[in-house]
Amino acid sequence: YRYALILAFSGSAGSFISGSYISQHVNYLFVLILFGSIAVLSFVFNLIPIKESKIQEPKPSLFIIGIIIIFFLGLTTGIIGIGGMVLFMPYMVYVLHFSIRKAIGTTTFSGAMIALFGIIGKSVAGLMYWEIALVVAIGGLVGGYIGPSLSKFFPDRILRYGMVAILLSIIMTVVTDIIKILE
Repeated sequence: YRYALILAFSGSAGSFISGSYISQHVNYLFVLILFGSIAVLSFVFNLIPIKESKIQEPKPSLFIIGIIIIFFLGLTTGIIGIGGMVLFMPYMVYVLHFSIRKAIGTTTFSGAMIALFGIIGKSVAGLMYWEIALVVAIGGLVGGYIGPSLSKFFPDRILRYGMVAILLSIIMTVVTDIIKILE
């Protein structure tokens, strides 16, 4: 929890700043390109094989770099939403040597905190559709409860393939939307 709290604080600061000030000045095409770029990077990282490591404590210098990265991912999250967190998972797995399951848990916690401050920032800026957000949140709560219970029945490899499939569908959707805008 110590790492998750530190990362959450750094990302939350970036998310609040971006959600309340920057996001209202960004056009839709930029949002799509940013979101698509993050999805492509995460897709590529998820294709890299993971070598399990015995290292549990990340080196302080690498962790400080992570704090800086997650601040900027918080800025990104304030613009595009929680989707920016998928890029931090590969950093946790490949650089900080977290297991995939611990990386998922840590980014879920950190992402929830970062999203909370993004919500506060977007509310301050008047950029929330509360009716839609509440319906989606209820679905997310149900899925968030069921998902971890089911994940213990699947090997890490299957979880990674599932993530790759989801990212690929996101990438195709974003590319389609960008093409429609540019026509």
